[in-house]
Amino acid sequence: MMTTYLASRWFDRPVNKSSRTFRLYCFPYAGGSSMVFRSWATSVVGDDIEIVGVELPGRGGRMADPLIPDLETLSFGVADAIAESGDTRFAFFGHSMGALLAFLVVRRLRARGAPVPRHLFVSGCSAPHCGTNRK
Repeated sequence: MMTTYLASRWFDRPVNKSSRTFRLYCFPYAGGSSMVFRSWATSVVGDDIEIVGVELPGRGGRMADPLIPDLETLSFGVADAIAESGDTRFAFFGHSMGALLAFLVVRRLRARGAPVPRHLFVSGCSAPHCGTNRK
């Protein structure tokens, strides 16, 4: 398991809503950073939801960190950080590659018996079992 310092590097919390009762972890598209979700924190969701952007290595505030070009490895890192947070009331939203990564993180959390998100919202990506070329 990662240390708290390392786990916190995975997340961008644009607005301190630590008193909120629910978190929405947002996974960006390939090449994107958590910055794409910053405006959601103040204008899109209710006051009881904290938006938490997932910041991948080599992006945004982690630009100096080496890239992890493998979704499987990324999913383990994010799952470690989520499990370490101790959250029990949360959901995931992922767009495009972020949708697939969010799906993989759910699988990692479930496999280790950790709390899983109450909802998984995805956009811009086919279900993994459908493949990318099916019509």
